[in-house]
Amino acid sequence: MKKIFLMVILLSTVLFSQNWEDALLPFYGFEGSQSIGIGIGNATVASGQVIPEFTSNPANLGLQRFKTLEMTYTSSEFTSSENNIPQSNFGTVSFIYPMKVYRGSIVLATSLEKEREFAMSFEDVDSYGDDYKMRHEGIIRNWHFAVASEISKNLFVGADFILPFGEIDISVEYPNFSPDSLDYTQSIDYNGITGTIGIYSRMSKHLNWGIGIDLPQKMNVSDNHSYYGVEDYSTIKPLTIHAGVSALYKYLNLFYEAEWTNWRNMEFDAEDLYQSDITDINEEIETNLSQTIAHKVGAGIHVPFIPLHLYGGYQILPKPHSDENRTVMSGGFSVLVHQQISIHGSYQTYSWDYEKTNGSLIKENWNQVVMGASLHF
Repeated sequence: MKKIFLMVILLSTVLFSQNWEDALLPFYGFEGSQSIGIGIGNATVASGQVIPEFTSNPANLGLQRFKTLEMTYTSSEFTSSENNIPQSNFGTVSFIYPMKVYRGSIVLATSLEKEREFAMSFEDVDSYGDDYKMRHEGIIRNWHFAVASEISKNLFVGADFILPFGEIDISVEYPNFSPDSLDYTQSIDYNGITGTIGIYSRMSKHLNWGIGIDLPQKMNVSDNHSYYGVEDYSTIKPLTIHAGVSALYKYLNLFYEAEWTNWRNMEFDAEDLYQSDITDINEEIETNLSQTIAHKVGAGIHVPFIPLHLYGGYQILPKPHSDENRTVMSGGFSVLVHQQISIHGSYQTYSWDYEKTNGSLIKENWNQVVMGASLHF
Protein backbone atom coordinates (compact mmCIF):
# COMPACT_ATOMS: atom_id res chain seq x y z
CA MET A 1 0.00 0.00 0.00
CA LYS A 2 2.84 2.37 0.82
CA LYS A 3 4.39 1.75 -2.59
CA ILE A 4 1.11 2.60 -4.32
CA PHE A 5 0.88 5.82 -2.31
CA LEU A 6 4.40 6.80 -3.32
CA MET A 7 3.64 6.12 -6.96
CA VAL A 8 0.56 8.35 -6.77
CA ILE A 9 2.63 11.16 -5.26
CA LEU A 10 5.31 10.71 -7.92
CA LEU A 11 2.91 10.64 -10.87
CA SER A 12 0.87 13.56 -9.54
CA THR A 13 3.84 15.82 -10.32
CA VAL A 14 4.16 14.56 -13.89
CA LEU A 15 3.19 17.93 -15.42
CA PHE A 16 6.31 19.62 -14.09
CA SER A 17 9.00 18.46 -11.69
CA GLN A 18 11.55 21.28 -11.45
CA ASN A 19 12.51 23.20 -8.32
CA TRP A 20 15.27 25.49 -7.03
CA GLU A 21 17.81 22.63 -7.03
CA ASP A 22 17.38 22.14 -10.79
CA ALA A 23 17.93 25.87 -11.34
CA LEU A 24 21.22 25.74 -9.40
CA LEU A 25 22.49 22.40 -10.76
CA PRO A 26 24.45 23.48 -13.90
CA PHE A 27 26.31 26.23 -11.99
CA TYR A 28 27.46 24.27 -8.94
CA GLY A 29 30.13 21.67 -9.59
CA PHE A 30 33.90 21.21 -9.57
CA GLU A 31 35.80 23.80 -11.57
CA GLY A 32 39.00 23.96 -13.56
CA SER A 33 40.87 22.26 -16.39
CA GLN A 34 43.87 24.58 -16.92
CA SER A 35 47.03 23.56 -15.11
CA ILE A 36 48.60 26.78 -13.89
CA GLY A 37 45.36 28.46 -12.85
CA ILE A 38 44.44 25.42 -10.78
CA GLY A 39 47.95 25.36 -9.33
CA ILE A 40 47.49 28.82 -7.76
CA GLY A 41 44.00 28.03 -6.46
CA ASN A 42 42.24 29.82 -9.34
CA ALA A 43 43.25 33.15 -7.78
CA THR A 44 43.82 34.51 -11.27
CA VAL A 45 41.94 37.83 -11.48
CA ALA A 46 45.15 39.88 -11.14
CA SER A 47 47.62 37.30 -12.47
CA GLY A 48 48.71 39.40 -15.47
CA GLN A 49 51.39 37.88 -17.71
CA VAL A 50 52.21 35.09 -15.23
CA ILE A 51 49.30 32.86 -16.31
CA PRO A 52 49.26 32.32 -20.13
CA GLU A 53 45.73 30.89 -19.98
CA PHE A 54 42.11 31.99 -19.80
CA THR A 55 41.46 33.37 -16.32
CA SER A 56 38.62 34.99 -14.35
CA ASN A 57 39.68 38.32 -15.89
CA PRO A 58 40.03 38.55 -19.70
CA ALA A 59 42.11 41.73 -19.34
CA ASN A 60 45.04 39.51 -18.30
CA LEU A 61 45.29 38.34 -21.90
CA GLY A 62 46.40 41.83 -22.89
CA LEU A 63 49.76 41.24 -21.19
CA GLN A 64 50.62 38.13 -23.21
CA ARG A 65 53.49 38.72 -25.66
CA PHE A 66 53.82 35.29 -27.29
CA LYS A 67 51.45 33.19 -29.36
CA THR A 68 50.49 30.24 -27.17
CA LEU A 69 48.73 26.99 -28.04
CA GLU A 70 47.78 24.96 -24.95
CA MET A 71 46.16 21.55 -24.49
CA THR A 72 45.30 19.68 -21.28
CA TYR A 73 43.84 16.35 -20.21
CA THR A 74 42.13 15.69 -16.87
CA SER A 75 41.58 12.66 -14.65
CA SER A 76 39.36 12.94 -11.57
CA GLU A 77 37.53 10.88 -8.97
CA PHE A 78 34.73 11.54 -6.50
CA THR A 79 34.99 9.47 -3.33
CA SER A 80 32.99 9.04 -0.14
CA SER A 81 32.72 6.33 2.48
CA GLU A 82 30.10 4.62 0.33
CA ASN A 83 30.76 5.32 -3.36
CA ASN A 84 33.22 6.61 -5.93
CA ILE A 85 33.04 7.93 -9.51
CA PRO A 86 36.18 8.12 -11.69
CA GLN A 87 36.24 10.30 -14.82
CA SER A 88 38.89 11.02 -17.45
CA ASN A 89 38.40 13.38 -20.36
CA PHE A 90 39.74 16.18 -22.53
CA GLY A 91 40.38 19.33 -20.53
CA THR A 92 41.02 22.37 -22.70
CA VAL A 93 42.56 23.59 -25.93
CA SER A 94 43.28 27.31 -26.25
CA PHE A 95 45.07 29.68 -28.58
CA ILE A 96 46.35 33.16 -27.65
CA TYR A 97 47.33 35.49 -30.48
CA PRO A 98 49.00 38.86 -29.73
CA MET A 99 48.65 41.16 -32.73
CA LYS A 100 51.43 43.45 -33.91
CA VAL A 101 50.50 47.03 -33.08
CA TYR A 102 52.41 50.32 -33.04
CA ARG A 103 51.61 51.10 -29.39
CA GLY A 104 50.07 49.19 -26.49
CA SER A 105 48.69 45.73 -27.22
CA ILE A 106 45.77 43.91 -28.81
CA VAL A 107 45.41 40.21 -28.06
CA LEU A 108 42.85 37.79 -29.50
CA ALA A 109 42.18 34.40 -27.93
CA THR A 110 39.85 31.44 -28.20
CA SER A 111 39.38 28.29 -26.14
CA LEU A 112 37.30 25.16 -25.80
CA GLU A 113 37.42 24.52 -22.07
CA LYS A 114 35.95 22.09 -19.58
CA GLU A 115 34.53 24.70 -17.24
CA ARG A 116 32.79 22.49 -14.70
CA GLU A 117 32.57 18.77 -13.85
CA PHE A 118 29.81 16.99 -11.95
CA ALA A 119 30.29 13.78 -9.99
CA MET A 120 28.26 12.70 -6.98
CA SER A 121 27.01 9.41 -5.63
CA PHE A 122 25.36 8.85 -2.26
CA GLU A 123 22.84 6.76 -0.33
CA ASP A 124 20.22 8.29 1.94
CA VAL A 125 16.61 8.12 3.13
CA ASP A 126 13.81 10.15 1.52
CA SER A 127 11.05 12.05 3.32
CA TYR A 128 8.94 8.88 3.45
CA GLY A 129 11.68 6.89 5.20
CA ASP A 130 12.67 4.80 2.17
CA ASP A 131 16.29 4.08 1.21
CA TYR A 132 17.49 5.37 -2.14
CA LYS A 133 20.71 5.73 -4.10
CA MET A 134 21.45 8.76 -6.28
CA ARG A 135 24.23 9.22 -8.81
CA HIS A 136 24.92 12.05 -11.21
CA GLU A 137 27.82 12.94 -13.46
CA GLY A 138 28.47 15.24 -16.38
CA ILE A 139 30.42 18.14 -17.85
CA ILE A 140 29.78 21.76 -18.85
CA ARG A 141 32.16 23.05 -21.54
CA ASN A 142 32.69 26.65 -22.70
CA TRP A 143 33.57 28.12 -26.07
CA HIS A 144 35.54 31.33 -25.42
CA PHE A 145 36.14 34.19 -27.86
CA ALA A 146 38.12 36.97 -26.18
CA VAL A 147 39.89 40.23 -26.93
CA ALA A 148 42.09 42.37 -24.66
CA SER A 149 43.97 45.60 -25.09
CA GLU A 150 46.25 48.05 -23.28
CA ILE A 151 44.22 51.26 -23.50
CA SER A 152 46.79 53.38 -21.66
CA LYS A 153 50.12 52.71 -20.01
CA ASN A 154 49.77 49.85 -17.47
CA LEU A 155 45.96 49.75 -17.85
CA PHE A 156 44.39 46.77 -19.65
CA VAL A 157 40.79 45.89 -20.47
CA GLY A 158 39.29 42.71 -21.89
CA ALA A 159 36.06 41.01 -22.89
CA ASP A 160 35.22 37.33 -23.30
CA PHE A 161 32.15 36.05 -25.20
CA ILE A 162 31.22 32.59 -23.88
CA LEU A 163 28.93 29.82 -25.19
CA PRO A 164 28.43 27.10 -22.53
CA PHE A 165 27.04 23.65 -23.34
CA GLY A 166 26.99 20.20 -21.76
CA GLU A 167 25.05 17.36 -20.20
CA ILE A 168 24.39 15.86 -16.78
CA ASP A 169 23.07 12.30 -16.30
CA ILE A 170 21.19 11.44 -13.09
CA SER A 171 19.92 8.10 -11.84
CA VAL A 172 17.95 7.27 -8.69
CA GLU A 173 17.37 3.74 -7.40
CA TYR A 174 15.09 2.49 -4.62
CA PRO A 175 16.70 -0.87 -3.80
CA ASN A 176 13.98 -2.08 -1.40
CA PHE A 177 11.16 -1.92 -3.96
CA SER A 178 10.46 -4.35 -6.74
CA PRO A 179 12.73 -3.79 -9.78
CA ASP A 180 12.19 -0.46 -11.56
CA SER A 181 9.05 0.40 -9.59
CA LEU A 182 10.33 3.78 -8.45
CA ASP A 183 13.73 4.01 -10.15
CA TYR A 184 14.23 6.82 -12.64
CA THR A 185 16.86 8.43 -14.84
CA GLN A 186 17.41 11.91 -16.23
CA SER A 187 19.51 13.12 -19.13
CA ILE A 188 19.75 16.92 -18.96
CA ASP A 189 21.15 18.91 -21.91
CA TYR A 190 22.36 22.49 -21.52
CA ASN A 191 23.29 25.31 -23.85
CA GLY A 192 23.53 28.99 -23.11
CA ILE A 193 25.25 32.32 -23.47
CA THR A 194 27.21 34.67 -21.21
CA GLY A 195 30.29 36.86 -21.13
CA THR A 196 33.00 38.31 -18.91
CA ILE A 197 34.52 41.79 -18.87
CA GLY A 198 37.55 42.88 -16.88
CA ILE A 199 40.21 45.43 -16.09
CA TYR A 200 43.80 45.02 -14.90
CA SER A 201 46.21 47.68 -13.68
CA ARG A 202 49.75 47.89 -12.39
CA MET A 203 49.85 49.94 -9.18
CA SER A 204 53.63 49.83 -8.94
CA LYS A 205 56.56 47.79 -10.19
CA HIS A 206 55.39 44.72 -8.25
CA LEU A 207 51.78 45.32 -7.13
CA ASN A 208 48.76 44.84 -9.40
CA TRP A 209 44.99 44.72 -9.11
CA GLY A 210 42.25 43.27 -11.27
CA ILE A 211 38.46 43.09 -11.49
CA GLY A 212 36.45 40.64 -13.57
CA ILE A 213 32.66 40.61 -13.93
CA ASP A 214 30.85 37.48 -15.11
CA LEU A 215 27.67 38.74 -16.75
CA PRO A 216 24.38 36.92 -16.03
CA GLN A 217 24.49 33.50 -17.68
CA LYS A 218 21.35 32.15 -19.30
CA MET A 219 21.19 28.39 -19.64
CA ASN A 220 18.52 26.71 -21.79
CA VAL A 221 17.68 23.29 -20.43
CA SER A 222 16.13 20.17 -21.98
CA ASP A 223 15.42 17.58 -19.28
CA ASN A 224 14.61 14.07 -20.54
CA HIS A 225 13.12 12.27 -17.53
CA SER A 226 12.14 8.61 -17.62
CA TYR A 227 8.84 9.43 -15.85
CA TYR A 228 8.03 12.99 -16.87
CA GLY A 229 9.22 12.94 -20.47
CA VAL A 230 11.01 15.95 -21.96
CA GLU A 231 10.68 19.28 -20.15
CA ASP A 232 12.21 22.54 -21.37
CA TYR A 233 13.00 25.50 -19.16
CA SER A 234 15.69 28.12 -18.58
CA THR A 235 17.73 29.25 -15.62
CA ILE A 236 19.78 32.44 -15.28
CA LYS A 237 22.81 32.65 -13.00
CA PRO A 238 23.28 36.17 -11.55
CA LEU A 239 26.44 38.14 -12.21
CA THR A 240 29.61 37.32 -10.31
CA ILE A 241 32.28 39.84 -9.37
CA HIS A 242 35.93 38.80 -9.05
CA ALA A 243 38.36 41.22 -7.42
CA GLY A 244 41.91 40.75 -6.24
CA VAL A 245 45.56 41.72 -6.12
CA SER A 246 48.93 40.21 -6.93
CA ALA A 247 52.54 40.81 -5.93
CA LEU A 248 54.89 39.73 -8.71
CA TYR A 249 58.59 39.45 -7.94
CA LYS A 250 61.42 37.80 -9.83
CA TYR A 251 61.34 34.52 -7.92
CA LEU A 252 58.06 34.76 -5.99
CA ASN A 253 54.46 35.57 -6.97
CA LEU A 254 51.55 35.98 -4.55
CA PHE A 255 47.87 36.08 -5.55
CA TYR A 256 44.53 36.78 -3.87
CA GLU A 257 41.00 36.78 -5.31
CA ALA A 258 37.55 37.25 -3.79
CA GLU A 259 34.52 36.03 -5.74
CA TRP A 260 31.05 37.40 -4.87
CA THR A 261 27.70 36.05 -6.11
CA ASN A 262 24.20 36.75 -4.83
CA TRP A 263 22.53 33.44 -5.66
CA ARG A 264 19.16 34.73 -4.46
CA ASN A 265 18.99 36.70 -7.71
CA MET A 266 18.95 33.54 -9.82
CA GLU A 267 15.92 33.35 -12.11
CA PHE A 268 13.87 30.41 -13.39
CA ASP A 269 11.45 30.44 -16.34
CA ALA A 270 9.49 28.02 -18.51
CA GLU A 271 7.00 28.57 -21.35
CA ASP A 272 4.93 25.49 -20.50
CA LEU A 273 4.37 26.34 -16.84
CA TYR A 274 1.76 28.52 -15.17
CA GLN A 275 3.09 31.87 -14.00
CA SER A 276 2.09 31.01 -10.43
CA ASP A 277 4.33 27.91 -10.54
CA ILE A 278 7.23 29.92 -11.92
CA THR A 279 6.73 32.44 -9.11
CA ASP A 280 6.76 29.60 -6.56
CA ILE A 281 10.09 28.26 -7.86
CA ASN A 282 11.67 31.73 -7.86
CA GLU A 283 10.47 32.20 -4.28
CA GLU A 284 12.13 28.85 -3.42
CA ILE A 285 15.37 30.23 -4.88
CA GLU A 286 15.14 33.34 -2.69
CA THR A 287 14.40 31.22 0.38
CA ASN A 288 16.96 28.45 -0.06
CA LEU A 289 19.94 30.26 -1.60
CA SER A 290 22.13 33.08 -0.29
CA GLN A 291 24.97 35.35 -1.37
CA THR A 292 28.48 33.94 -1.12
CA ILE A 293 32.04 35.28 -1.03
CA ALA A 294 34.71 32.76 -2.02
CA HIS A 295 38.33 33.39 -1.02
CA LYS A 296 41.23 32.15 -3.15
CA VAL A 297 44.96 32.50 -2.45
CA GLY A 298 47.93 31.24 -4.41
CA ALA A 299 51.67 31.44 -4.78
CA GLY A 300 54.24 30.74 -7.47
CA ILE A 301 57.96 30.09 -7.05
CA HIS A 302 60.29 30.52 -10.02
CA VAL A 303 63.28 28.34 -9.27
CA PRO A 304 66.57 30.20 -9.94
CA PHE A 305 68.83 29.05 -12.80
CA ILE A 306 66.47 26.36 -14.13
CA PRO A 307 63.20 26.80 -16.12
CA LEU A 308 61.01 25.31 -13.38
CA HIS A 309 57.99 26.96 -11.75
CA LEU A 310 56.14 25.58 -8.72
CA TYR A 311 52.62 26.58 -7.62
CA GLY A 312 50.34 26.20 -4.61
CA GLY A 313 46.83 27.36 -3.78
CA TYR A 314 43.99 27.23 -1.29
CA GLN A 315 40.29 28.09 -1.67
CA ILE A 316 37.34 28.50 0.69
CA LEU A 317 34.15 28.01 -1.33
CA PRO A 318 30.87 28.67 0.55
CA LYS A 319 27.91 26.54 -0.43
CA PRO A 320 25.09 28.73 -1.82
CA HIS A 321 22.45 26.50 -0.22
CA SER A 322 23.89 26.10 3.31
CA ASP A 323 26.19 27.72 5.87
CA GLU A 324 28.96 25.20 5.19
CA ASN A 325 32.08 25.50 3.02
CA ARG A 326 34.00 23.36 0.63
CA THR A 327 37.78 23.74 0.86
CA VAL A 328 40.18 23.20 -2.03
CA MET A 329 43.92 22.58 -1.84
CA SER A 330 46.01 22.56 -5.01
CA GLY A 331 49.54 22.50 -6.36
CA GLY A 332 51.25 22.40 -9.72
CA PHE A 333 54.35 22.86 -11.82
CA SER A 334 55.49 24.15 -15.19
CA VAL A 335 58.81 23.39 -16.84
CA LEU A 336 60.32 24.54 -20.13
CA VAL A 337 61.57 21.39 -21.87
CA HIS A 338 62.48 23.16 -25.11
CA GLN A 339 62.92 26.76 -26.10
CA GLN A 340 59.29 26.84 -27.31
CA ILE A 341 57.63 23.94 -25.47
CA SER A 342 56.58 23.67 -21.83
CA ILE A 343 54.80 20.89 -19.98
CA HIS A 344 52.69 21.56 -16.91
CA GLY A 345 50.50 19.75 -14.44
CA SER A 346 48.42 20.33 -11.36
CA TYR A 347 46.47 18.55 -8.65
CA GLN A 348 43.48 19.77 -6.66
CA THR A 349 41.30 18.21 -4.00
CA TYR A 350 37.86 19.41 -2.86
CA SER A 351 36.78 18.38 0.66
CA TRP A 352 33.44 18.72 2.47
CA ASP A 353 31.00 16.97 4.78
CA TYR A 354 27.71 15.49 3.56
CA GLU A 355 24.98 15.40 6.20
CA LYS A 356 22.55 12.55 5.78
CA THR A 357 18.86 12.71 6.72
CA ASN A 358 19.57 11.05 10.08
CA GLY A 359 22.11 13.78 10.93
CA SER A 360 25.27 11.68 10.47
CA LEU A 361 28.21 13.23 8.57
CA ILE A 362 30.15 11.60 5.76
CA LYS A 363 33.53 12.87 4.62
CA GLU A 364 33.56 13.32 0.86
CA ASN A 365 36.11 14.65 -1.62
CA TRP A 366 36.79 15.15 -5.31
CA ASN A 367 40.35 14.90 -6.63
CA GLN A 368 41.64 15.96 -10.04
CA VAL A 369 44.94 15.63 -11.90
CA VAL A 370 45.57 17.86 -14.93
CA MET A 371 48.42 17.38 -17.38
CA GLY A 372 49.12 19.60 -20.34
CA ALA A 373 51.59 21.05 -22.82
CA SER A 374 52.00 24.48 -24.38
CA LEU A 375 53.70 25.68 -27.54
CA HIS A 376 55.04 29.26 -27.37
CA PHE A 377 56.04 30.96 -30.62
